[in-house]
Amino acid sequence: MLAATAKEFAPEEGALFAIGNCPSVGITGYLLGGGSGDVTPSTGWGSDDVLELRAVIWNGTNAEYITANKEENADFFWASLGGGGGLGVITDIKTAIVQSPEPLPHEDRRKFLFIQNLGFAYFGEESKREGLESFRRFLYEKTEESHKFGGGGFLHSESFRLNGIYLGSADEFIESFGKNGLLQDIPPVLGYHTIYRKMTSEADTLEDVCDGTGPCQDW
Repeated sequence: MLAATAKEFAPEEGALFAIGNCPSVGITGYLLGGGSGDVTPSTGWGSDDVLELRAVIWNGTNAEYITANKEENADFFWASLGGGGGLGVITDIKTAIVQSPEPLPHEDRRKFLFIQNLGFAYFGEESKREGLESFRRFLYEKTEESHKFGGGGFLHSESFRLNGIYLGSADEFIESFGKNGLLQDIPPVLGYHTIYRKMTSEADTLEDVCDGTGPCQDW
């Protein structure tokens, strides 16, 4: 579906297909589970973008192939959007396409900053509490900025690592996190400039992503 989006829409149309990033779940598992991914804070739940699905169900006597949407088989449609698996065998899903963020204001028009292993180090429980509280305030009280960041973190005894996507440039990311106390003395950061340069990348097109992970398929 990601490849189809890239193939069917021109870059200037700004089409964005909101998906997750776990290959073991698959697109159907992602949508039936509610659809929470790295761009959810900006685009909303993936299940909200589902317009229609087709499924094979057991009606008590025999298998039946149904179409489900808000008007037809509405109960099945509602239960499938976040209710998980087991209701039937989904064969087709029709989803909406959401608007992509505006291209970044530099010449290569890249749109996303991929964040990997941005490390925060804490010294003692008080430092950890203050650091995590700063991050919580950023997420829930600064939503006009924090909606651009999506992803997750790994909390260890004396450190915290972030992985995710920032819908903006590297400079915007550093400015936003910095002024909200996330790149300041508390929590201390271990070489975030170095981590940023070595562990993050920016991508524009599907081909750019493929260049970094292997050859693109001929869709």
